[in-house]
This record gives sequence, structure tokens and C-alpha cells, in this order.
Amino acid sequence: MAKRSFEDEDIDLENEGNKTSTRTFAVSKRANRFITLKVPYSGGRYYHRNNELSRGAHSIVYKLFNEDETEMFAGKRLLTKDNKALKLKIIDELEMYKLICKKKHPNIIQLNESFQSPNHNLYMVLEYANNGTLQNILQYRGSLSELESKSLLLQMCGGIYWLHRNHIIHGDLKLGNILIHNVTSKANGKYDIVKICDFGHSFINDGSKNYIDHESDIIGTPYYLAPEVIYRYRGINTSGKTIPFISFPIDIWSIGVVLFTMLFGCNPFITNKDELHSLSMTDLMSRITSNTIKLPY
Repeated sequence: MAKRSFEDEDIDLENEGNKTSTRTFAVSKRANRFITLKVPYSGGRYYHRNNELSRGAHSIVYKLFNEDETEMFAGKRLLTKDNKALKLKIIDELEMYKLICKKKHPNIIQLNESFQSPNHNLYMVLEYANNGTLQNILQYRGSLSELESKSLLLQMCGGIYWLHRNHIIHGDLKLGNILIHNVTSKANGKYDIVKICDFGHSFINDGSKNYIDHESDIIGTPYYLAPEVIYRYRGINTSGKTIPFISFPIDIWSIGVVLFTMLFGCNPFITNKDELHSLSMTDLMSRITSNTIKLPY
């Protein structure tokens, strides 16, 4: 396989983050070639960067191999450019990963290392999950059986329970942050392992800090927000209720939304697929806080 030096790569960082992939797990045009990523201050150690796995607003995830191509990783390339606020958020996420990786859990994705490339791109080298995200799977299959959902749910609960025991609140649990790794063994045959990832919104609950510091801020993914998070949002809480403390239950609420979506193939707070693009934020929050749920049958 032909290999290229990282320094020869010509990429428009400013515009690349705004591109959208035509399909999930789209293979890059250079999928048959490797790009070499040199790890600074490591004595010449490097990774081989292969095809693109997924893409977000501020990041691109690639398949990485170690030097002798015996180990595979997910390389999350963060498109920070001159965005200081995003860089600070990434630093917080890296610190959270370091805390999490001190004690490994089978249902929490592991951070192998992080580094900054010569052209100032930040890379996170993460454990690789070979079956993509739960969102990818549901986009392909529509929904899962009760037996499959139960297996994944138990693992999700195990991972979140472990985080909570270590005083960590995930804060953004959703289909796209649940990776699936397929394993085959002689004893158990084929089975799926849940890997919870993305700790950009996570925080430590030490009893002295609220989840949202300012009433005008709302953090997380709208369709998975717990009511107490919305109550903190300025202009939404008109019920006169006391705003509850933002803590561990917000993750439990998000698990419930994920379970509903696995079983029925749709979010509990939308009535049809058209609402994914047309439902206003105010209407969505109103449905969540009033517990307006319609079973899709």
C-alpha cells in the first residue's frame, strides 16, 4: 500500500468541518492509501491513517493502524482551527477521558492517547468499535427486537452505573454516542458489546456544581434532554415549579429515550418523521416537560 507523509496533506480545515458525508461510513477517495501521522515527542512513533468512518460539525473520525498494522483504532480529528472555546471544551473532554481510563470498564470506550499534529490538528486515538453506532444500526434496521434491546440496555446501564459510582455524569447519552463492537468467541458465538463514548458534556458531581451554570445555556441533544435540564433553560419554565438539581437522573432519562427508540424505531416525542426537521425547539421542550408521548401503533 502506498503511504504519504502527513506533512504532504493539503486540507482546507475551515471548510472541511462544514461538509456532509453522503452516507455513513463513506469510504474516502484515498481509502487504498495510508497517510502517516507522526506522534510528536515519541521517538518517531506514528500511526497509519486510513478511510473516514464518520463526520461531525467539528470532527472527523478515521480508521487508524499502529506502525506494524497489527492494531486498529478510531482516530478522532478535531477541527478546532482558531476556535478557543472549542479547544477549551476538548481539553475538558480529554481530562475526563484521563479520569475514566484510570479504571477501565468494558462498556466505556477507552482513550489510547492524544496528540497535536505538526499542522495543529488535535487527534484522539480511541478504542475501535467495529459495528458503528447504535444510530447507524437503527437507520439500517429500523428497530430492534425486545431480546436485542434488553441485551444492549443492560450493558448501557452497567456503563452508566459505573460512571455514576465514580461521580461522573455523561450528560449527552444518545444513539450516536453508543458504539457497538461485535465479538466472536468459541464459547458464546457472536455477540455485541456496548461502548459508551463522547464525554464532551460530562461533568463530575461532587455536590457543589450545577450542570448548567447559566440559565441561558442548554447543553446536550434536544431529543434526549431530561425535563429538569429544560426547566433550567430561560423562558421555558413557566410552571412555577422548583427547578430540580441537575444530577445523575438526567442520564437515566436519556437511557429511557434510547430504549424507546430501539424498540419502536422513533423518538418518543415526535409523531412522524417529518417532525424531525419541522418541530420547533419550543414545541419539543413542551412535549418533554409535559410527558406527551404517543406509542406508534
